[in-house]
Amino acid sequence: MKFILFKRQHITLLLLLQCFLPGIIAQGTGQITVSGKVTDSRNLPLIGVTIVDTNNGSRGTVSDIEGNYSLSVPAGTTLIFSYIGYENQSVQVSRPGSYPVTLYEGTTALNEVVITSLNIPREKKALGYAVQNVTSDAFGARPTNPMSALSGKIAGLQVISGGSNLGGSSRITLRGINSITGNNQPLYVIDGVPLDNSDLNSSTTIHGSAGKDVGSTIQDINPDDIAGVNVLKGPSAAALYGSRAANGVILITTKKGRAGDEGDLKIELNSGLEFEKVVRLPERQRLYGGGYNSTFSTAVINGTTYNIPEYAGDESWGPRLDGTPVLHWYNLDPEYPADYLNPEPWVYPEHDVNYFFRTGVASTHNIALSKSAAHSAFRVSFTNKNVTGTIPNSSLGKNSINISGNATGKLLSFFANANYVKTSSTGRPWTGASNRNIILEAYQWGQVQVDYKRLSEYKRPDGTPRAWNRTGYQNRVTDEKTKYIDNPYWSAYESYLSEDRNRLYGNAGITLTPTGWLSVTGRINADIYDYDFQDRIAYNSRSQSMYQEYNQKYEEFNYELLATANRTWNNHSLVANLGGNFLERNRRISDISTSGGLIIPNYYSLNNATSTLINPATGIYRKQLSSFYGSVSYGWHSTVYLDGTFRNDWSSTLPVTHNSYFYPSVTSSVILSELDGLRNHDWLSFAKIRLGWAQVGNDTDPYQLYKVYQAVNAINGKSAYTLPDQLNNLNLKPEITSSVEAGLQLQLFRDLIDLDLTWYNNSSRNQIISLPTSDAFGYSSKLINAGEINNRGFEVVLGINPIRRRDLDWNTTINFSRNRNKIIRLSDAVSSLNLSTSLVTLTAQEGEGYGQLYGYDFVYAPEGQKVVGPDGLYLRTQQLVPLGSVLPDYLWSFQNGLRYKNIRFNFLIDSRVGGKFFSQTYKVAMYSGILPETAADGIRENGIVSEGVTGDVSFHPDGSYTVTNTAENTKLVTAQAWSRNHYNGPTAFSIFDATFIKLRELSLGYDFPLSDNKVVKGIGASVYGRNLFYLYRESKTIDPELTNSSGNVQGIEGGNMPTPASFGINVNIRF
Repeated sequence: MKFILFKRQHITLLLLLQCFLPGIIAQGTGQITVSGKVTDSRNLPLIGVTIVDTNNGSRGTVSDIEGNYSLSVPAGTTLIFSYIGYENQSVQVSRPGSYPVTLYEGTTALNEVVITSLNIPREKKALGYAVQNVTSDAFGARPTNPMSALSGKIAGLQVISGGSNLGGSSRITLRGINSITGNNQPLYVIDGVPLDNSDLNSSTTIHGSAGKDVGSTIQDINPDDIAGVNVLKGPSAAALYGSRAANGVILITTKKGRAGDEGDLKIELNSGLEFEKVVRLPERQRLYGGGYNSTFSTAVINGTTYNIPEYAGDESWGPRLDGTPVLHWYNLDPEYPADYLNPEPWVYPEHDVNYFFRTGVASTHNIALSKSAAHSAFRVSFTNKNVTGTIPNSSLGKNSINISGNATGKLLSFFANANYVKTSSTGRPWTGASNRNIILEAYQWGQVQVDYKRLSEYKRPDGTPRAWNRTGYQNRVTDEKTKYIDNPYWSAYESYLSEDRNRLYGNAGITLTPTGWLSVTGRINADIYDYDFQDRIAYNSRSQSMYQEYNQKYEEFNYELLATANRTWNNHSLVANLGGNFLERNRRISDISTSGGLIIPNYYSLNNATSTLINPATGIYRKQLSSFYGSVSYGWHSTVYLDGTFRNDWSSTLPVTHNSYFYPSVTSSVILSELDGLRNHDWLSFAKIRLGWAQVGNDTDPYQLYKVYQAVNAINGKSAYTLPDQLNNLNLKPEITSSVEAGLQLQLFRDLIDLDLTWYNNSSRNQIISLPTSDAFGYSSKLINAGEINNRGFEVVLGINPIRRRDLDWNTTINFSRNRNKIIRLSDAVSSLNLSTSLVTLTAQEGEGYGQLYGYDFVYAPEGQKVVGPDGLYLRTQQLVPLGSVLPDYLWSFQNGLRYKNIRFNFLIDSRVGGKFFSQTYKVAMYSGILPETAADGIRENGIVSEGVTGDVSFHPDGSYTVTNTAENTKLVTAQAWSRNHYNGPTAFSIFDATFIKLRELSLGYDFPLSDNKVVKGIGASVYGRNLFYLYRESKTIDPELTNSSGNVQGIEGGNMPTPASFGINVNIRF
């Protein structure tokens, strides 16, 4: 296995696992085992009650399906029992035995304990910032990329997801865009381990021009192992993570072994089958076939006259599909005598582009074993996932292993958690403006009469490709050659990418508890992976044949020490934390491809070419970060709380003279419902106000300070290097984000209504920007600190629980968020910065929101009509103008859960309102005559009059214009000219409103009632659907969720694969 590469010190993680997981070490004296049953006031068992040791928040358990619990703790420990909607109960345990507990519906539902930064447990009511969480139920569909399941479940969190069960990218942003050109994704932390979430896509894929969406590394998380997710949205919540927390933090907690009866082995099986269907493809016109002319040419072959289509034409302006006999492309190969020179009708095909897409199938099987002893617990989980994709020759296989365990003693406690994931995939679909992309062929440059079942015979006996777009009709090699675009089956089976990734992440640590109020924890967190892919363009393809080998080896280790003091006296409480962390990260990239084409067909090796190209990204990247941090939380009368945190980072990627940066935060909260005059009111269960300020950072990548050299191809057999195009900056500083946050939480009418309101104002300055320069400068760009970007907005989380009974429970949650983004300043040298120009201009502009789409707009008369030129086509502005921001105006979702006895029914409606996107598919499909608009209402026979006015237009040097002497347009133009105006005329034709309302999820589950079975403890089954259909969308032609989901480029659709609808079934059995 490739992980033999680990350094000696890196073996520490595995040694700690081996030391105590098999045997679970002997314990110190003073430990006792307590157990009992948790019930409500009606003596009904409560499932999932959190039980925590007040002196050590990492020591605890939850009640099982019967309300039972068991836990080993030091004698004299005080346990806190907390459950949503019920008052906390404190129980001091001094000797082994049974401690039954009854919880009562209380005046506060926020006494639950939540995990915050650095895995520090806190009472939720004491927090001075917004935290929102989801449970493992959110991941019931078990997607390959589990973070896509967060869509619509967290206020202020936006998910733009691509791909299918093959993976693909998911861009997640919290409270808008904080960095103009840097990373805007949150930090992911799983069981205290910071995970790398590198975007593995190429620059061309990110910008929408061409490539394959291979996704990001966060998809290595196994949804079967997730117990819950806490989202720390703002800097106030995430400040303890310092320079990594500018974009928020997503804290993931995995399932652990639960304390239970000593010697009792628990087994859980979870098996599922899911089907995917590509839906919401744009509609195509069915009236006219391929070519440039409305009539066929003819040819005499062997004495017979045949109608000959324009095979080489990649547009659909050809003759009407009226059944005329023609020689289709598959009638021209003598190797297929049944079809050769056998004319067939010119009609819309029985097997159109939908035939190309298969029903994807994903099977996921998980087994988990957990066991508890008097002073220890462990859990082992194995998941196997196999996917057959919706594209021919696409598949994915993933195996995941999770091992966790802990051993507790009076003085010392040990814990460890390790996850190993192996992922292999083949045939990820092409995206963007590639002549191997099925979307480009079917909707951008293609012929609508092509039968895709016929295309599936994509290769002749001699190995050359068969394609609908031949160069000519004659039986010779030059006429058989593919013109413009490859057969999509040839691309799928011959020009494919194969991937392999091995990843190990986890931690191991020791907790020392010298007194009941003090604990010291030391841990090692590790994240290591090895990623390879081999990509190819086959010999005889339309593009030059090519072979590429890519490898990335990544390892990050965090050595952490944290001391926690927790004291309570009289009406005062104090929790203090002090710690340090040392981060060591190494990344090695090798990216080499052939140049000049392959010499030998079907032999894929870097040696099979006259020369090779070395990607400039090839190299070794190292980073170290030393950190010192602390926090203090003071509480008075369980009513007033004041928190302060600090963190200082020393980064190796910043100049030595000023590589130290300090990140503080202060938050406070007041429990209004504990004040005299507001206490003991039936209508007010809980009320809290909170206020916080924080400052966090976002530092830079390695090697951004000094001039560095890049390897290039050898010259005369000798190594060669060159300076990069970008001039680095010796005085670079980290980006700094300052935040103010205020909030109000209310629970009304005995927890019938739960309302959380949050307002925030975040400003990020010292933006790290690559500023374009003149070529005469010797560089194309230089790296600077400049600019400021602001995000301000509010979030609303409204929960309603109108029915809460033993046999019937109904709950509803509404999430709403509104963010206003504005670029305050860029630099003294420029007021705008292009983020992407591949398909459309995406710009950061001072005074506007991030991501303005720039292009040519219509010319408008004073009364608002579009102005038509003398040629009968719409005029466009002479300069690029803003056409809208890619960011939404607001997001909202509606979740509903209903349980009747053993039946569960849930659905989620997800919505985005506002924001624009650009569609290259629409732009080109109009030009090439594929969309229905190009053939509607007889316009190909009769022509069309552009709706608008004519007039005299004067354009001014500043880009403005004046329109005079307007009159109604009456000029008739051809359908082809009108449609091509969408391509050559105003860009605004291809800009769409991204507003939609979507039924995101639907599920129905049933728990089978069992008799007192000592072997099978429970059986549950559920069916579900995801990405089902739109209830409303503003863009009727192009799916608004087709836009790019990788990198920092948003709002661009360049021929992307649609997100499929999925339907599945899961069965769960517990022993």
